[in-house]
Amino acid sequence: MNCPKCGRDVNIKKNNLFNCRCGAVLIAVEIYKKLVVADVKNHKGEK
Repeated sequence: MNCPKCGRDVNIKKNNLFNCRCGAVLIAVEIYKKLVVADVKNHKGEK
């Protein structure tokens, strides 16, 4: 999988948080039988 912020190839497993070198906090979730990587740090609900 690739980091959505920097494009670096990261080895991330399902339902685990991963701290990328670029500062992004990633989580991999399975949606409709596909693994999707999302950046948790840029969540719009955070203040």
